[in-house]
This record gives sequence, structure tokens and C-alpha cells, in this order.
Amino acid sequence: MVKLLQIQTQTIQHGLDPPLDTAHGKIRTREGTRVVLSDVDGFSGIGETMPLPAFGTESAAEAGNAILAITHALDGAEGTLESLLDQIEPHGTDARTAMAAFDFALHDLFAHRAGVPVAMLLADAPRQQIDVHHLISDDFEELEHIETTAVKIKVAHRRLSDDVAAVKKLRSVLGPDVGIRLDANGGWNEDEANTAFQALAVYGIEFIEEPVAVGSLESFSRLPNARLIPIAIDESLLRPGGYAALIEAKIASVAVLKPSFLGGLRRSLRLGNKLLEAGLGVVVTHALERELGNTAAAHLAAALGGDEVHGVAACTGTYTISVLPGLSPAARHA
Repeated sequence: MVKLLQIQTQTIQHGLDPPLDTAHGKIRTREGTRVVLSDVDGFSGIGETMPLPAFGTESAAEAGNAILAITHALDGAEGTLESLLDQIEPHGTDARTAMAAFDFALHDLFAHRAGVPVAMLLADAPRQQIDVHHLISDDFEELEHIETTAVKIKVAHRRLSDDVAAVKKLRSVLGPDVGIRLDANGGWNEDEANTAFQALAVYGIEFIEEPVAVGSLESFSRLPNARLIPIAIDESLLRPGGYAALIEAKIASVAVLKPSFLGGLRRSLRLGNKLLEAGLGVVVTHALERELGNTAAAHLAAALGGDEVHGVAACTGTYTISVLPGLSPAARHA
């Protein structure tokens, strides 16, 4: 049992260098709130929220209101990790990034008390290392000096012919053995998506995330050329019942989980296990947060197990989970 003593919040911001072009525009900065929970025994845990409304999250104002509500709900609260997570659950229905900040902080706090990494709270035998892909801009020259299993690039923010030219160049730089993952962020209409699948299939694409705008999953079924390249969904998971409809429709092959967008580690772990049981591939990625959000995503990936290549942390190749307690920022990158 833990009794919370103090809850502190602080506005945070960090810039992306270089900025990232997406179908929703260029992302230059990420802004949000840091949450610090302290208990009566002197332990503390840290979480962060960084909403991104264009990608399906609540607004900054909505996150702020939810943070106030959750802070009030947890003021002086006492309980286990599960019971405290249960207390914040009702406030995260429409504000998942705010809920994730408290979920991260509670996991961090309890892991520090137990003297174990957060991954050990999520699974009995989490992976110690996970393979990670490299999120790149249009500067492919750097890849000649990077060892990685897969790369991910944003598409649908320019003309389709330019996307095809970029992927062609990327494949020539990487050679045949490195996976290429594309993320359209719903930037194509159905005709454009069908044309893109046909034009890009020759380059051996692992999957395309969210090829058309998030709406009804039926839009994915109206992409006859989608048989050429597997579909992955990300933002669609934020729709009510998104994962259940995905499993039933059997439209996508891969689900991309961002724990900070899905309400935190507990929700994401439960969802990931359901998707794995249904036979889907599960890729865990960060949401362009600071190191704490990246580390939380890495611990989730380690807990889910398997040999998938994930999109966590600012590194390439292999990410080693820190043996230090909590969501340690000292995770070793190899």
C-alpha cells in the first residue's frame, strides 16, 4: 500500500531537430505537462503528457482539465498500484494523454519502491533488449553509417510522385535487407492510397500506417491494392471500439501502440496482449515525446515480448532496458 503525499505539475516543452514533416503539417515542438507524485515514505514517480490533437488526442485545454480532476481524485489517496490506477480511469476516457501521465508516474513510483524497472511490474519475464527502427527525415545520407533493422519515413505530406521517388532512393541506399515502414497519417484519399500501394509495392514495404483518413474502418476495405502491402493502424485505435472493430474486420496486419496516446502502460499492455492473441503484429512507438515518454514505450515493448522491431527511443539497432528502478532515463543504448 502507498499513501500519496504530494502531486506537482510543471509545463514542459522540447523542440524537434530536425522538425518532422507529416500529413498534418510540420511538427517543430512538443508541449505538455510533467506530473510528479510523492508518497509519505519519500519515494516519487514522474510522468508526462504531450497532447497532439491533429493525431487524435485531446486538446491541451482538455488535458489540463483532466489533470486537475485526476490531481483532485488522487489527493491524499492510499492504495495499491492497481487500485490507484482504477481511481484515475474514469477521468481518462476523453483525455488519454493526461491519464497516461499519471499512469507513468504511478508505475514509476511503485517500481522505485520495489527497486525494479517498470518492465518488471508489467511482465514476469520482460525482454532485456528490443530491436528498434530508425525514424528518418528525407536526409538519407546519414543511413550509410547507421546499422538498423528497419527504418520508418513519413509520407503523404507531398506529391505522391515525390513519395515514390523518396522511397526508391531510400531502398537504393539501404539495400534489400533493411525493412522500410511508411506512415501516411491518413493523408491520402482512397484513390491516392490505391495508387500509392501499387506504385510502392515493388520496393518491399513492411507496412503502411493509416493510409487513409481516420473514419470508418470500412474505408480500409475499399482499398483493393492494399493486398500488395500490409496495413498498420495507429490513430484508428483511438476511435471508440477501434481495436475490437480492427480484430473483427481483419483489415490490418499490424497495430502501432503509443502508450502516451492510449492512456498509459496498463491500458496499452492489455490492448497489446489482446491484439497479439488475435494474431496481429504489435509495434510500440513513442509519440515524439521527451526521454521519459520514450522510455515508457520501451518498457511496454519489453513487457509484450516477441521479436518485433519497435519505434522507441532516440537510437537505432538495439535498446537495452536499464536495470535501474523505475522509468530510468539511464537506459543504455547499443
